Amino acid sequence: MAPHVDDTIADRSLSETGDGDVVTVCAECDGELDPGERTPTVATVADGVTVYLFCDEDCKAAFQRD
Repeated sequence: MAPHVDDTIADRSLSETGDGDVVTVCAECDGELDPGERTPTVATVADGVTVYLFCDEDCKAAFQRD
């Protein structure tokens, strides 16, 4: 399945594979995400909307503590 495609996805939630494909990853642990599954998110609006994606609520909570 194709990764999330949206300019608001944080660079920290995107990763380029060795093949040059872009995949979505957890912003906290870098684990690859399945774009077909719902994932916890955090949005910031400091310099426009930025969306961070997470593999689970624990990684989301750790990110928010930092």
